[in-house]
Amino acid sequence: MMPLARTISMAVLAAMPFAGCASTPAPVEAPPRPTTFAILARHAPEAESPRGVSAVDLVGRIGDERTFEVLAGRATGERRVQRVVKGEDGTVAIEESTRAGIERSVLRRRADGGYTLFSVDTPGEDSRSEFAEGLEFARPALAAGDVSESASPMRVTLLSSGKERAKGSSTRTQRIAGSADIDLCGERLVATIVETVFVADLDSATARRESQLFVVPGRGIVAERWREKVTVLGIFPKVTEETVVLVPSKEAP
Repeated sequence: MMPLARTISMAVLAAMPFAGCASTPAPVEAPPRPTTFAILARHAPEAESPRGVSAVDLVGRIGDERTFEVLAGRATGERRVQRVVKGEDGTVAIEESTRAGIERSVLRRRADGGYTLFSVDTPGEDSRSEFAEGLEFARPALAAGDVSESASPMRVTLLSSGKERAKGSSTRTQRIAGSADIDLCGERLVATIVETVFVADLDSATARRESQLFVVPGRGIVAERWREKVTVLGIFPKVTEETVVLVPSKEAP
C-alpha cells in the first residue's frame, strides 16, 4: 500500500501544470455493455430460404474458447467458459465450466467431416451418459429441408463411482426451423435457427430436451434456448428452461 503522504504529494504534482503545455486528462473507459439478446423477427423456412450451417458452426475448432452467460433460468447471471479440446485418443471434447463443475461432451470427427456424440458428463447430477452406437451431433453441412435423425442404446453411470444408474435408448433429431433477425448485445445479426430434440427413454425415467440454437454462419452459436422435461416413474414430471447467450469476447472474463 502506498504511504498517505506520498500519495498526496503525487496528487499535488499531477495537478500542477507544466510550462508550455496543458495537462491531458486520463482516458475514461466506457463500462462494459450488459449481455442482451432479443429476437426482432422470425422467418419460417417457407417464407425464405435460410442459410445452412456447417459442422464447424455447431462444434467450433480445436482451441476455441468462448464465454456464455445465462440470461434466463435457475442459473441466471452465471458465466460459463466453453472450450473445444482434442483428446489423446483422437476424440474432440466440448468442455464447459459451470458452478457444479466441468460439463464435457465427447465427440468423434468422422471421415465426412461430421461429428458423432458418444458421451456427456454432467457433474451437477453426478452422471455420465454414454451412447454405445453414437448419436449424430453435427452433419458436415445441414441445409434447409434436411432432417438429421439418429438413435443409440444409452447407459447412465455415476461419475463418482462408475456404478450403473439407468439404461435404455435415445434418439436425436436436428433440423433447420427457419431464421431470425436478432439483437445480440446491441449488434443486429441474421441467425439460422437450428432445432434439436433429444429423447431418452430409460428404465426409470424419460427425458425430452428441445433446443433452439441461433447460429450465425461463420461465427457459430450465439444463443440457445432450451426446455427439458424429465418424468420419473411416469408420475413426477420436472420441467427446466434456460436461455444462454454469447458474451462479446472483449467483455468475457
